[in-house]
Amino acid sequence: MDNLGLFPVKRVALGVVVLVLLGAGLAYALQGSPTGGRASVSLNGVPLDSGSQEVPPKPILVVTLPARTMATDYRATIDGRTVDLEPKASGSAELHLPAMTQATWHKLEVWRPGLGGSRLEASEISFRTTEPLQLAAAWLVAPTSARVDVSWSRPLQDVAPLEAALRRAGATVERSETAVVGRWSTAATGGRLSFEVPTGFRSTTGSYLARPFTPALTLPEHRPYANVQLSEPVDGSTAGLRLQAYYVATSIGLADLAAHARQINVLTPDFYGLGGDGQLHGSVDTQALTIARQAGIEVQPLVTNLNFDGDKAHDVIAAASGAATAADNLVAEARQRGYSGYQLDFENLHAGDRDGFSRFSASVGQRLAAAGLKYSAAVIPRKGSASGGVLSVLPQSSGVYDYQALSKDSGWLSLMAYDQHTSGTSPGPVASLDWVRQLLDGSSTGVDHGHLFLGVPLYYRDWALGGDTSVGPYSEAVQIAVDYGSGVGWDFEAASAFIRYNRGGADHILWMDTGTSLAMKVAVARERNFAGVSAWRLGFEDPAFWSLWPSR
Repeated sequence: MDNLGLFPVKRVALGVVVLVLLGAGLAYALQGSPTGGRASVSLNGVPLDSGSQEVPPKPILVVTLPARTMATDYRATIDGRTVDLEPKASGSAELHLPAMTQATWHKLEVWRPGLGGSRLEASEISFRTTEPLQLAAAWLVAPTSARVDVSWSRPLQDVAPLEAALRRAGATVERSETAVVGRWSTAATGGRLSFEVPTGFRSTTGSYLARPFTPALTLPEHRPYANVQLSEPVDGSTAGLRLQAYYVATSIGLADLAAHARQINVLTPDFYGLGGDGQLHGSVDTQALTIARQAGIEVQPLVTNLNFDGDKAHDVIAAASGAATAADNLVAEARQRGYSGYQLDFENLHAGDRDGFSRFSASVGQRLAAAGLKYSAAVIPRKGSASGGVLSVLPQSSGVYDYQALSKDSGWLSLMAYDQHTSGTSPGPVASLDWVRQLLDGSSTGVDHGHLFLGVPLYYRDWALGGDTSVGPYSEAVQIAVDYGSGVGWDFEAASAFIRYNRGGADHILWMDTGTSLAMKVAVARERNFAGVSAWRLGFEDPAFWSLWPSR
């Protein structure tokens, strides 16, 4: 009986042991590893956090595990697909992620499985793969020769394939600091130059060409000539956009107007200035008006505060009859000249004239409308803040404009998205693409985008480093590149072209917009459903700009 009596005691003891073990396992499963904490993920020794950029399309990630845990204790998925953790040195594992499309978002999850399919100590990381490698081919054709400067958006693994592609095209090849240069000593009109860089050409960040890059050029008769081609094509469609072209009475402006009149919707000649008494000053180019009339272009001249004098603007804004006098004079001039309207461009305004200018603009606009005339305003835009609002500290030049108020009584606002860099700043693009986007973010809030035109610059700005600046037409910039033996460079971040050269011992850098960079700006206007583009000024543009605009 005593032996028999022992069996219940043993069974009870065994049950206690099982329950204790189950409890310990449950506690481990519910409470985590003995040390707690999540596994951390890094790329090239740098912690990978949500929002991280520059993740290669096929990365290898290192997972650092909490103490006294193993790779087999964890699970991982990328976009819901299971990825194995490969054990490495003590306390770490590797994740070999599958190939992912460039410039796409993905979600990585790493966790320790618990009871009932629960995920313990889970880490979720959202990241974007690196942007595709981009190449730019900047062609420059001199009277008897040609060159191409090929640059890249990211450091290359190996430039040799690029050099080989140019040699196969018959070029002599050399390297500069930022490009591979191909030269052809003879360049007969009608001949064709081309080369190909294949898909898969890689950068050191793992990004690569998403498609073959096959720049080609038929050598033109009219020289010097320049053109920039990108490996990522630009959609410069102008569908749904109107073109407002500014005109200054010069020989190149008149020739340009005559050549492209049927591609322009609104011609805005710089004819008039308003004095402090509301009287009109200026002169009229009747030849330009004749060309516009024959082509059926609407003519809506620019009206500035005379000499951009802030005091004169203040006087006419503040005068009780200022708007009425100005409008009466404008209506009379329009009836004499056959204008369809005007665009007001008041600059250098006093900071205290913000509300007064809005009232003045509204009164002028209403009086012109009553006379059957159209009215618009050109304004200096300003950046938005990081939080999405408007900067709390406004530059005086742009802070005087109340965009919402000004848009109420005008057909449209031309947002003059230039100059980013001037004679008073360090050298830089006239209007880089990201800067333009920031200006539009800050200036278009609360304004119907169907009443906005994007102002684009057609001119170059040249800095003598440590000296003066100058501006001029694209044709002159190209001639400078030929005369001083410089190629044309491309800045991928700014989406703008530049020329470096030395004149008389002084280093220069010249920034300019090409047909390619202007197409990228046009694309921004189209994406934002703007009504059109306002281009300053005729005769200064890359001729390729006109390939964007169909004839009426």
